[in-house]
Amino acid sequence: MRTLGRIVYIPRMWFSENERKGFMACSPAGYRLLTLAGWTGALGWFLFLLLVVALIVFAITRWFQFPTLWLFGLPLAFGVVAMFLAVLGRSLASDKHFEYHYTPDVASWLEGDVQKTYPADGGTKAATTKLPNAP
Repeated sequence: MRTLGRIVYIPRMWFSENERKGFMACSPAGYRLLTLAGWTGALGWFLFLLLVVALIVFAITRWFQFPTLWLFGLPLAFGVVAMFLAVLGRSLASDKHFEYHYTPDVASWLEGDVQKTYPADGGTKAATTKLPNAP
């Protein structure tokens, strides 16, 4: 997700509901950006498919002209924007050291010197623990 060499239209799905809820508790703004990135990427894919169908129709009806191919830059721009929003949303959570641990199904992050976790037992509140080296 952090590589800029490829365009990710739609960000990856969550491994579990606990990761999603933990991410939302860790960084609400990052979660909103990630959701916006998903919708932007989906719109880019829809626009791409619409353009393919339109260009096929234009080719059949002989209305096709090569300058209309620039329109394929629009879905590409949507993909770049979606990737930027997804990276920005993930970086907001990584500033708080957000991590998802797959085996115990727990999301954890730091807020100041307090480590917070989103539990795997389906609880609705994040648990907090004071770090041992904190004053």
